[in-house]
Amino acid sequence: MRLYGCCLETEIPMLVFELISNGTLFNHLHGQCNEIPCRISWLDCVRIATKTSYALYYMHHGRPRLIFHLNVKSSNIFLDESWTAKLSNLCFSISIASGEDFFQGHHPTEMFLGHINLVDCFVLSMEENCILQIVDDKVLSQGSNEDIHAFSELALRCIKKNGDERPAMREVMLELRRIQLLIRSKQNNEIGSTQTPLRSCN
Repeated sequence: MRLYGCCLETEIPMLVFELISNGTLFNHLHGQCNEIPCRISWLDCVRIATKTSYALYYMHHGRPRLIFHLNVKSSNIFLDESWTAKLSNLCFSISIASGEDFFQGHHPTEMFLGHINLVDCFVLSMEENCILQIVDDKVLSQGSNEDIHAFSELALRCIKKNGDERPAMREVMLELRRIQLLIRSKQNNEIGSTQTPLRSCN
């Protein structure tokens, strides 16, 4: 998110960021946007994930010192008027010099819904080859087995407990972009196949 400035004249200093009109990804995923469920399309979900991976890749490689966010979650991903993802809340982030091996034992954040560990539930579904049973109905109606499984396989690699087994953010970014192009290509083919061909005048 773009930082415009700060105010030091208050008891607690305040940061002034750009106005993000579409709220957080969390609100849209959980139906808390204007109290009306806002179901994001499968293509937009992958596009948002791709844009977020761009931001993380820049943090990891676009500066002399690497920056690790450490708190990536849907409530820290904002969406602007064009539904472009904006990563925020770097209060837990740290900066290290290139070559330092600080994150060897860092584990991905675990998510809970009630008493259910969503990461464990996802891993079990992948191991039992029944991932489609836990996928959102809208994703099932808009996606194909190929792109859903490709996205799931990438997510499975990203939650490995051993850091050496997780893909680098560049690899994540490129794979998400490939999946995004795959979805767009299939949607364009579906649109083309439903159009009525023009008849010859002869």
